Amino acid sequence: MAAVLGTHTHEPTINLHVLPGGTALVADVGMTGPSGSPGGFPLDHFAAEMKGEDPTSLPPFELAAGPITLGAVLLRIEGGKTLEIRRI
Repeated sequence: MAAVLGTHTHEPTINLHVLPGGTALVADVGMTGPSGSPGGFPLDHFAAEMKGEDPTSLPPFELAAGPITLGAVLLRIEGGKTLEIRRI
């Protein structure tokens, strides 16, 4: 196996590993989408729930405005084994 890549909607983990057998391991590649808000969505729904309010009266979820972030890694794989991994 050349790689095991996990992701979540938060900041990427710094650690990039290539295991002795040639498998790349990254626990959290990171989010791809609008930055500056949780999961790339406006705060309205999250704030309403935290305040105990009913978020169903709010408009449907839309992507947040703002710059886009790309959570990604680049792998160099030869013969089914990862030789190099780097964040891009």
